[in-house]
Amino acid sequence: MKFRLPLLIIGISLYSSTQAQKVQYGFTTALNLSSVSGTGMSSKLQPGFEAGVFAAIKLTNKISIQPELLYNLSKLSRTDNFTTYYVTGSRYASSKSFNIAYLSIPVLINYRINKTLTINAGPQYNLLVYENENLMYNKDAIKKNDMGLRAGVQFT
Repeated sequence: MKFRLPLLIIGISLYSSTQAQKVQYGFTTALNLSSVSGTGMSSKLQPGFEAGVFAAIKLTNKISIQPELLYNLSKLSRTDNFTTYYVTGSRYASSKSFNIAYLSIPVLINYRINKTLTINAGPQYNLLVYENENLMYNKDAIKKNDMGLRAGVQFT
């Protein structure tokens, strides 16, 4: 896979920096809102769930690096005109909505504004681990992996 080398470099960097820095570990859960873009797919925000573990590696009093390992479950919907766009390969009798789950690996840079408020952002790799869609005959309609950006606000 083409993402192995960057992940290995990040992992080695995080390991070496944890030897001299304060590290905090923990569990995380969240309700997320997601949408999918694509012809014949509904771009309406759908609720989902995520849970996982994280390690926060303190670099300075204000800045830390936070790698995470998350399980994301999302619900997606196709539009009524899906078969119009994919005439030769689509399944007309497919479900209008379906679930997908990704194993996500974000590496966030955290900036602590004060004792309770932190903002974070960074790259995220996603690997599809579950899908119950049957939109197409003999091919997948959902990507098996992707990269993206993640950002958020954290209250502690």
